[in-house]
Amino acid sequence: MKPPAKTWAIYVIIIVALGLISAGLYLYPRALVPPAEAMQPAPAEPQKPQVEPAHKGVSIRGGEIVQKEDGRVLWRVKAKGEMTYDDKADVVRGTDIEFEINREGKPSISIKAPSFEADYAAKLVIFAQGVTGELLDAPGDFVASRLEYQLTTEKLIGTGGVELHRGGYSAGAHTLVVDTRSRQIRMHGNVRLSRRQ
Repeated sequence: MKPPAKTWAIYVIIIVALGLISAGLYLYPRALVPPAEAMQPAPAEPQKPQVEPAHKGVSIRGGEIVQKEDGRVLWRVKAKGEMTYDDKADVVRGTDIEFEINREGKPSISIKAPSFEADYAAKLVIFAQGVTGELLDAPGDFVASRLEYQLTTEKLIGTGGVELHRGGYSAGAHTLVVDTRSRQIRMHGNVRLSRRQ
């Protein structure tokens, strides 16, 4: 004797219900466990440069500053010694530095000095204690006791024991002015010219 169709329907419903319950019991714990990617630790952030407290602002050893305008590098300074930033006065100071001025995307003047101070409010970079410079886009070099770079006019002004060497000639004066825009060099005050040997 065949079971009635109603009984078959109940058996089918029970089998389907058991299948759904089994699938739920199998999948539910998996939904609670996050995927393996989520359980991995986040990648470590790159280590930041060592920052030490300064008198004011921060201090960074072996730092570099790049000044850009419209994506072009105007100047770059690298400090082999210490570099500090005074955020209240908006002044950067550094020791044992190399300063590079760029024109038309290329380095044009390289300066080395024991110390420098970039005063953003005054728009002035000051190099002191014996400065040497090299003209990279034209052969020549110079020395000065003190050098200022005016950020607005883009002029270098050297004072104190200034000497300029170009080609077979040397010149000495009280003041040296290098206009990086027009690429002109002028000397003022007791100018002396001699032939190099």
